[in-house]
Amino acid sequence: MVTDARISTGLPNHPKTKKLIRRLGQAAAWNLVCLILWTAANRSDGDLTGMSNEDIELSADWQGDEGAFVRALADVRFLDGEEGSYRFHDWAEHNPWAAGSEKRSEKASWAALCKQHGRDEAARLMPDYATRIAQALQARKQAQSEQATSVQDGATSTASGKRVAVPKSASSTHVAVPDSASGMLLAESGTAPSPSPSPSPSPSPSPSPSPSPSPSPSPIQEEAPGGALSASPPPAPQESLDGIAPAEPPGQEPRPDGVPPCPYAQLLDAYARALPMLPQPRRSLFRDGANAEAMRQRWRWVLTENYETGELAGQRMATNSAEGVAWFKRFFGVVAESKFLTGQNGHDRRWTADIGWLMKRCNFEKVLSGNYTDQAGGDDA
Repeated sequence: MVTDARISTGLPNHPKTKKLIRRLGQAAAWNLVCLILWTAANRSDGDLTGMSNEDIELSADWQGDEGAFVRALADVRFLDGEEGSYRFHDWAEHNPWAAGSEKRSEKASWAALCKQHGRDEAARLMPDYATRIAQALQARKQAQSEQATSVQDGATSTASGKRVAVPKSASSTHVAVPDSASGMLLAESGTAPSPSPSPSPSPSPSPSPSPSPSPSPSPIQEEAPGGALSASPPPAPQESLDGIAPAEPPGQEPRPDGVPPCPYAQLLDAYARALPMLPQPRRSLFRDGANAEAMRQRWRWVLTENYETGELAGQRMATNSAEGVAWFKRFFGVVAESKFLTGQNGHDRRWTADIGWLMKRCNFEKVLSGNYTDQAGGDDA
């Protein structure tokens, strides 16, 4: 059972909250908070299906006219649906920790059964979960097989008659960002100004999952089946844009913990291509500085974290260096779409993010949590 919930600091000033108060008075804001907390504890997926309007108002401790509170929530779009099938608007996106609680519980039960009775007995006791795992693994193997086939098909014949495989660019790899960034290693915090509030009616966990290098959401997702990472062949050694030789030359073995060395040059290349409008680091100095250490921590997180929700819950977000580089390309692509981070928000054009700011733990988590994602219309939490 979830014991806490995330409520954005911008909730009091959000247009939805102001509209709710205008319709029902100041007390309605407190009833909204009560409903959020009740939902996190009792309907952790944000789905209120099966509850009548009266049930919802009792859960929120609403004392006003019957039905008025739920109607107002639906009018301002805190709730989606209709009576008997309401759910909180974008609950999973804004409150990934609570939304993933059932999946985490299911994953823990599976692990405990496997440890105590073995995988076969665990599959007998949890057949649905075992089937989903098998299907996800099969899909991943098929994707890897297709990638390998495409690499072979791209082989070319040289003048000497030898066949040289032409590797596919890692940029075609589809990646998904996990739902929560709460498990990341600590690093220094940033000092960037906050954008205009984009609160959500939903909560984020106070307690972090274990400090193993890991977030999950996120807001950054590619349309791959089930949000999965498709496998990708390792990229061919390539020249960096400037100064730093690739950190992971061909044939270099991963470290004892299985995490390949951080490919600083490839990540800086991806940053430069996706975000040419932002300040670019002096590469001859970058690798020995604090920003490189922060990048290494974020890299390790991506290569060691598991999905927390969805069909691939419990599986690794990136299993090799190519998938990790592709994940960061997608991350930088999302930064490029943020007017605030690129100095185009009309409020403070003098400030923009840079690679050091993006790699700091707290800022990295904010980007993954959608704090800087532009929202059309400005009226949706």
